[in-house]
Amino acid sequence: MTYFNNPADTFDILAGTNLASTDAYDTSPHVITAAFNGASSSIEVSGGTKTTGDAGSQSWDYGSVAMALDGTDGMRGYIAQLVVFDRELNETEIVQMQEYLTDRFEL
Repeated sequence: MTYFNNPADTFDILAGTNLASTDAYDTSPHVITAAFNGASSSIEVSGGTKTTGDAGSQSWDYGSVAMALDGTDGMRGYIAQLVVFDRELNETEIVQMQEYLTDRFEL
């Protein structure tokens, strides 16, 4: 699974199939929430909208963060913190994590 901003300048997630957010890439700091669940995957950029769709179903065992598996399409930016869970969070837990990260990094 991968998160990167592609040449089309959108925030994307990929687990075999590309799911692009509807929010244009910019240079501002963001909390980006991604849920990988095959056809029910989603990506949400703070201050934007939640985009849902098919991001594929490749295993995290063979994934990468900030670039495609072949080392291309690297992210232009920095990752301040990456949080990975081994289970699906409910909506309340997602909002709590988003608020925590927003407060922690003063976004």
